[in-house]
Amino acid sequence: MIITSIFQKRSYLIWNEVKTGLDKHDFTIFTMADRIAKVGDLFAPVLERAVVIEEVLEKLDNSD
Repeated sequence: MIITSIFQKRSYLIWNEVKTGLDKHDFTIFTMADRIAKVGDLFAPVLERAVVIEEVLEKLDNSD
């Protein structure tokens, strides 16, 4: 789940954090440094893994 503020900064949540009483004000630019220190950068794995679209398309073509 993604919490988005009016400034369009995003904070990614772990599913067990999604529960009644969740307050978007707990996930602001002012709280991010502490959050990242606590849970790490949840989006980092997406940025670290490159996808070469040509390889993906070739695998799809050869999947018959």
